[in-house]
Amino acid sequence: NEDKLVRSLEKHFVVQVMDFSAGLSVEESVHMIMKTNILMGLHGAGLGYTVLLPPGAMLVELKGEFAHDKKLFTNMASKADVPYYSVDLRSYDQASIVDVPQQIQDSLAKEILDAWNVEKHVHDTSNVTGECEFP
Repeated sequence: NEDKLVRSLEKHFVVQVMDFSAGLSVEESVHMIMKTNILMGLHGAGLGYTVLLPPGAMLVELKGEFAHDKKLFTNMASKADVPYYSVDLRSYDQASIVDVPQQIQDSLAKEILDAWNVEKHVHDTSNVTGECEFP
């Protein structure tokens, strides 16, 4: 389902998927994150990169089957001075597969665009590119 969501987001953003199993070095990963405007991904360790996001970036946590309601990434985003958004996808979980209907994915992409437009004006970032990363 990631491919469908990426296609929905590509209507509004330049999307770069960050695959941790692809053998990126720590240096390469840190370099990518430090250029990221929107870090988006399923609840998990990859969102720990939030602490390295540049000023003006934002975090979008997708909560799937293994997410919990603790405020781990909310707190991390707050400490990094990064706006935090969450999307609860648990109602779409089916046998460990998150199957979100295309219409919902398109709506989600539009909502992220709207939030991004608000955030980029708040931070008045001059080098905004609208990139969206998927850990």
